Amino acid sequence: GCGCGAALGVRFTDAGGRSFVPVGATLDRIAHIDASAAHERLHGVRVIAMCDITNPMHGHSGAAHIFAPQKGADEAAVRELDRQLRTLDKTFRRELNASVAMLPGAGAAGAFGAGCVALLGAELRRGIEVVLDVVGFDALLADADLVITGEGHADSQTLMGKLPERVMRRAQKYQVPVWLVAGQTDDAEKLITAGFTRADKLTPEGLALHEAIKPEITRQNIYRWVCQNL
Repeated sequence: GCGCGAALGVRFTDAGGRSFVPVGATLDRIAHIDASAAHERLHGVRVIAMCDITNPMHGHSGAAHIFAPQKGADEAAVRELDRQLRTLDKTFRRELNASVAMLPGAGAAGAFGAGCVALLGAELRRGIEVVLDVVGFDALLADADLVITGEGHADSQTLMGKLPERVMRRAQKYQVPVWLVAGQTDDAEKLITAGFTRADKLTPEGLALHEAIKPEITRQNIYRWVCQNL
């Protein structure tokens, strides 16, 4: 969230008083944070950051360890990113008196959630809950026989507050079965144990990802699944 903060007027300076915009590898260079300009700009504005995961800012279930490997980070990079986030956590507490690391959602989007709260005074809310309320999802469930939901790659992270999991939890209240359909599905037994009635994958065995994500191939895979299951 440092880049977002900087765009809104937060000033980060190093030990020499030089202003810079921190990134993952330079969070430990922050010596001072001045958020006064951002607060003035946002005076009277309520900032809500919508996030769909509950991970903390750092640690084994934090932003670096859980999400950085998905983006290509190796073990050494993950350790360094986590160290940088721990340092930023200390800086937030020292400079802004903001203890945000363990807030549910603090680790969203590379700890963007933590930055939004510490730098902008934002409120973290689960985005999917907001959207489901807006569309009147519970009212739709009252007359539903089946819910089908999905995402690109379903695995244990799906159960960390992502959209399919929140859809499933709401449907459980009405005893409506939920089928989870994804391009790829890992940990299917865990997903079913958690509450999904089914956890299916669309991509046939042996089909490479770069082929599977082509629109025409995706359409074929969806059509095949629908014909076989509905």
